[in-house]
Amino acid sequence: MEEKPDRTDPQAGHTQAARVVATLLLVCTVAWLPRAALMWHGGAAGVAVLWLGAQRLSWLRLTRNLVALLPVTAGMALFSLFGEGGWRLFGVLMIKGLLCLALVCGLMQKVSFMELLALLARARLPGPLLTTLALLERYRFVLRDESQRLLLARRCRLLTAEPPGWQARAAVLGRLFTRGSDRAERIYRAMEARGWRS
Repeated sequence: MEEKPDRTDPQAGHTQAARVVATLLLVCTVAWLPRAALMWHGGAAGVAVLWLGAQRLSWLRLTRNLVALLPVTAGMALFSLFGEGGWRLFGVLMIKGLLCLALVCGLMQKVSFMELLALLARARLPGPLLTTLALLERYRFVLRDESQRLLLARRCRLLTAEPPGWQARAAVLGRLFTRGSDRAERIYRAMEARGWRS
């Protein structure tokens, strides 16, 4: 069983800050590597694997996260196929994307989102940015629950136990966007009524 750090221990806070800084440096290094330097990308991948291994992560959880985020990375890299680089540039962007995602997913296994926000606040990032990130994390679960309710309601109306296809998911996503926008507007007005200013 993994030991959780004592939140009152200042040494644990320094360890978390060091993890965040080291991960940020590695991500920036991977992002700034020249496209043509494939050997350097291999070296960066080796350093990333060593860093993740030193963190004693759950590799199964990390793999699941990467598989879930793979379509996002592939979707962004797909546009490179229409440019000058072609497949080579697509491959480099996929490597960069997967390495950066692996580093960030590994960090999120060891540093909770609230700890990360506290570290960012100590680094004096702008308050509105931190508030936006906190609200994003808070309402991520609301959106997930709402989408599950919409899918369940649709399944009940169709009287089928089959998993929904892409058309059904697209319809639910559109409805979820409408509901999410309405809810965000209501929350913003309520926060303004309580004296919050952006």
